[in-house]
Amino acid sequence: MGVAAGAAFGVALAVSSMMQPARAGGPLPYDGPAPPPNVSVAFLYNQFASASTFYTANGTKLGNTHIQTDVPVLRFVHTFSPIDGMPWGVQVIAPYVSFLGNQEVGGLSLSHQGGFAEPQLSAFLYPVNHPSQDETVVLAYFLSPPSGSYNPSIALNASTNNWVNNFEIGYMHKVFGQAKGKRLDLD
Repeated sequence: MGVAAGAAFGVALAVSSMMQPARAGGPLPYDGPAPPPNVSVAFLYNQFASASTFYTANGTKLGNTHIQTDVPVLRFVHTFSPIDGMPWGVQVIAPYVSFLGNQEVGGLSLSHQGGFAEPQLSAFLYPVNHPSQDETVVLAYFLSPPSGSYNPSIALNASTNNWVNNFEIGYMHKVFGQAKGKRLDLD
């Protein structure tokens, strides 16, 4: 009875997640290995993005586009003691968006406002965790409340002022190579 109920819940969760629009929650490559239990880790990293073309909703390509952002990201992860042998934890991801220079689409200057984007609040669970085989499956739920710096009168905002609610499944497995050397992973 318990296995059937668990399977039904899993199928319902999978089907409901497939019916949602695709929105990446932000796990980075090599986030696959399960962290050790009862550990807190704080990260600070930076992402830079640049665009020189823009496509309208109907597919028209607009050249003479210059959009550049610099996004420092603060991330905090805390893990807890495993539940039935499965590592789990929570994390908070807080990006700060800075627009660099003049922002243009099709040669027209756009108003822009930097600031904090919506934070991503997340919980994760590793139902499959085989470190000796470099194989993991991670289930992660992300919730982002509309709490970033948003101004409706500005064309480019750091924030969207929307609720983001998504479920992700990650799989990592070493295809060949050494754990601490050259290798090929499926991630």
